[in-house]
Amino acid sequence: MRKIRCISCSSEHSIDVTAEQMAELSKRPRRLIQDICPNLSTDEREILISGICGVCYDEMCDELEEEEEKELNLF
Repeated sequence: MRKIRCISCSSEHSIDVTAEQMAELSKRPRRLIQDICPNLSTDEREILISGICGVCYDEMCDELEEEEEKELNLF
């Protein structure tokens, strides 16, 4: 079990990842994370990759979509 803090909201998340999986994630070139950690949810994989939790990621995507819609409405 690994504790990871979101870089956006500072919430702490416990991720069930093994030492072997972490070692695989640090290799370059890296295999796909879903192949290395098939036991993890998409939100858990995202925080391992980017350091951003699922809630913050969804909020960020919603904000980007709103900005894109505003830009499209300008034309």
